[in-house]
Amino acid sequence: MKIVGRVASVVKQTRPSDWVWTAWLLGTIGSFAVLEARAIRTREFDTLSAFYWRTARGWPPINIVYGTVFGFLAAHFGWPNEGLDDAGDVG
Repeated sequence: MKIVGRVASVVKQTRPSDWVWTAWLLGTIGSFAVLEARAIRTREFDTLSAFYWRTARGWPPINIVYGTVFGFLAAHFGWPNEGLDDAGDVG
């Protein structure tokens, strides 16, 4: 019951922009799945991992670039309450 109450409280606090970002993320995941499935099934183009491997083989510093970008995003999204007040608003 505790989980249901927490989910309900989160849903009550949503804003219209939350749904926009949720739709964008779901669209990104969906498009990735479609592209990967098409690449695996038809072999018309590379999968994401094959593309990354070829890119890293041709230009090894791309590993540092990817690591920096995704490391920054992980810290940015995962840092507890950075820049938010008690209501969850940027302030």
